[in-house]
Amino acid sequence: MSAFQVDTASKLPIVHQVARALRLQISRGRLRVGDYLPSVREMGNELGINFNTVAKAYRLLERQGLVEIRHGLGARIVAEQIQEGGNKQNLLGELETVICNLTLTGASQEEVVDFFAEAIGLHYGEGGKTES
Repeated sequence: MSAFQVDTASKLPIVHQVARALRLQISRGRLRVGDYLPSVREMGNELGINFNTVAKAYRLLERQGLVEIRHGLGARIVAEQIQEGGNKQNLLGELETVICNLTLTGASQEEVVDFFAEAIGLHYGEGGKTES
């Protein structure tokens, strides 16, 4: 099911890599409302990670309003948009934080623009590891 891999060398925690990859699959329509996610053990085995990490990622998606977790039934996609904290003003603030962090690493304005162009390309399927 997964069509993505985790990068154990990444500075991004694995739980956030899993949640991000699942959000990406939802935004691309690969996962739709009503679809069930694999069990945490199944996903953990598939990705080669601890099932507790997968459970944390599922709970993160639940807090964002994308997934509903029901004991004994699993995790099901319930929305295609983030409910909590997903308004455009909050997202603009998050983007500004990313730009500030990139600038603090020494990136020029041109490098920041290139970074966002690459991220947009990854999201919309113009390359990257998350493609199936």
